[in-house]
Amino acid sequence: LPTSLPTSLPTSLPTTSLPPTSLPTSLPTPRPTSVPTSAPTSLPTTLPTISFAPTKPSLTLTSALVLDGTSKSSWNAAYEETFKQSLVDVSALIESTDDFVGNLTVSDGARRSRTRRRRLQDASVSVSFVVRVDVDTGEDGAVDIDSYVTAFEAELVSATTVDEQTGVSPLDIALQATAEEKGYEVKITADQEASHSMIATETGGVESSRPPTAAPSPAPSTAQPTTPRPTPKPTPGPSVTPGNPTAMPVPAPTLKPTLAPYPLPTPRPSAAPMPVPTIESCEMVRLRTGPPPNVYSARFASTGASILVDLDAASDQAGMLAGEYFPCAELLDFADVDTAECFWVSATQIYAEVNKALDFVPGENVTLRANTTMLACDDDRCECRVRNTASSVPADPPDPLPDVEPVFQVPDSIAVCEEGGLAVEASQSIGSGGREWKQLVWSVNATGPPESRAAAKVNGTWENATEALESMQHRAANDTSSEFTAEATELQALANGGFDTLVLSLALENFLGSTKTESVEMKLSTKSIPSVLIVGGANQVAKVGNALTVEASGLASGCDGRSKAQRAVDYAWNLYRLDGVDDPEEDWTQLAEGAEFVAVGNCECTGTQGFDPWDTSGAECAAAGCVSYPPLNSFALEALEGYLTPEDAASTGNGTRRRLTGSAYPYCQCCEAACASVGGHWECGEAGPEFKLDPFSLDSGTTYVARAEATDTKYDLSNTADVYLAVGVGSVVAAIEGGDRVVSVQDELQLDASSSFDEDINPDCGDGAGDWRANFGRRRLAHNDAHGTRTAGDCGTGDDAGLSFSWICEELEVRDDGEKQVNGSC
Repeated sequence: LPTSLPTSLPTSLPTTSLPPTSLPTSLPTPRPTSVPTSAPTSLPTTLPTISFAPTKPSLTLTSALVLDGTSKSSWNAAYEETFKQSLVDVSALIESTDDFVGNLTVSDGARRSRTRRRRLQDASVSVSFVVRVDVDTGEDGAVDIDSYVTAFEAELVSATTVDEQTGVSPLDIALQATAEEKGYEVKITADQEASHSMIATETGGVESSRPPTAAPSPAPSTAQPTTPRPTPKPTPGPSVTPGNPTAMPVPAPTLKPTLAPYPLPTPRPSAAPMPVPTIESCEMVRLRTGPPPNVYSARFASTGASILVDLDAASDQAGMLAGEYFPCAELLDFADVDTAECFWVSATQIYAEVNKALDFVPGENVTLRANTTMLACDDDRCECRVRNTASSVPADPPDPLPDVEPVFQVPDSIAVCEEGGLAVEASQSIGSGGREWKQLVWSVNATGPPESRAAAKVNGTWENATEALESMQHRAANDTSSEFTAEATELQALANGGFDTLVLSLALENFLGSTKTESVEMKLSTKSIPSVLIVGGANQVAKVGNALTVEASGLASGCDGRSKAQRAVDYAWNLYRLDGVDDPEEDWTQLAEGAEFVAVGNCECTGTQGFDPWDTSGAECAAAGCVSYPPLNSFALEALEGYLTPEDAASTGNGTRRRLTGSAYPYCQCCEAACASVGGHWECGEAGPEFKLDPFSLDSGTTYVARAEATDTKYDLSNTADVYLAVGVGSVVAAIEGGDRVVSVQDELQLDASSSFDEDINPDCGDGAGDWRANFGRRRLAHNDAHGTRTAGDCGTGDDAGLSFSWICEELEVRDDGEKQVNGSC
């Protein structure tokens, strides 16, 4: 019989209550024998044998999911309990929360995200877990680990897949139900894309065994059958033979004595318990944290001068500080990498200046060199990290592609008798990305009235004209420079052959893949008209709050042999407002100079009696319906340096202030009628090659045409050139006085945004009644809901005198990698 307590030393021989039978018993014994019989019984026993350990083996499974709606710092016991119970509810393998081994491992989800870094408000965590579950064996007694891992992975994928109709996943439903049942303020959902990625990389399993039961069952189990299926026949012999009780020592001693002593002592005593808990192996740590960073993407910036290289996981930044320049070749490899400099933007992004890497273009590979970086360490197992292997991605072009804009410097009309012929310059074209154009293709054609070309075929000039055109076309097709030229003889042949218009096209492509084709038409004149063109091209942009300067370049014809010194021209400017960009010229609205705009230095009100625009009140100017100029604001400080002081300017005449360049400025800007009301004289000087307007002279969101007319006074012949001015809509700029600051939690916080402004609103009006010195550096506020087209000089008075404000306060959490993440409202 079993002893009440274990013996102090093993017996030399096993004790037995009954000697083993040499032959099978004719009937089943009333209770199990204390030792195995030497031969099987003739019939199966009528009662099941007593089991001393679980009948099923167990399997340890690991995986991870990504949950949205919380952060690592907010994770607590309520989240953990809700997560465990919800996973039990959606899994067939996990039977209870007791199957979870150890604590969950929680880290911020963005660190392991395979996509671009999340926006600050998208807080998430990745949750790694380990469970031990009972499993069945095959007919050969082995556990098919792979099939169980596959089944577990399929369970998790199904549980985190969002239903297309309801918009939620089974795990989302379980998480909500569990939180409501337990009364927890837990609002989390499974991130489908990120979870599926984690499941695919983190799910694994190893076979394990549970420790023996704490004590044998007091009586045989009565459930029938005790095994999954009856054995086909009795075993041919006992499963354990004397001298070899177990195939290997049990993992731990039993807590209570066995019913009978072992027949033989164990070969050696069991090992002593470990003095400290077993530490997670580095292999398991790496399984939990994932592989070292790989390069995820590389994209050119819109200028083409730099690229941003993104990694798929937070790195240790190769031991470098963010913002610290280093040679790119230390970390990356791409064409001409030795010419590039880099710095870390964050733990997942590298900035590289590639403006000197001329052979590096979109489509070329960017490689993160091997053994250069590793995962950022955010726990106490940093020694388990390993360095990266090499990884590469092709560099993508910017998205969207930058604009390419061919810019021609060409006259609208040209005299074909000019000895130098025609030279069209396109070197000011925009969008090359700081490199040579990948493609620069000229094409040329000519048009004319059908009757003129028919007459040319009759009088014999048509053949010469077509030969000249073909020669120009051949030259254009083979010319890759930014300048196209045509000989005077070619232009004359075209004009004599019935052509009156030359059409020139330029197709440009930069190394980033942006393309643009523009065409320009030039009238061919047989008269000795002057030449005039717009410097900077015929299409330009302007801003309401900026001063405008447009320059024309004119020259009288040299067909009569005059030198350039004798070929000066007189200029005149006209300004038109367009209702639509494509409006025909007959629909343009010509603006009256003085009444609707004032060209700086062209017209002014002078010689006013007893009127001083330097008067700080500006009352007289305002009473006359005029505006005292210049309307200075924060960007006009440099312009001040070009003005005379009131004292120095007094000798130039009362009411007139002249700039050092000779323009009347500042002055009381009036219309002609208002000038007379203050006793002044309206004087307009000769226009020059520059057309200038003060800030806030144009309306936002409107297109204008400024037309320069150049006149050769010797022959009284004129020529014109137009420039289209697209006036954009400015921004409403929100500004907080003092910027970022550090405050105590005990102090009151007050923020002042009264310096916010609308870029399209003139600051020199309203308060100060036109006194530009009182308003120096200030901008008038205007409602952003009234932001739009205004009458020139409108200051936004009355209901439009101030911006409408709204405030948002959010609490930010600074993560280990330096990124800021929204963690709730203030």
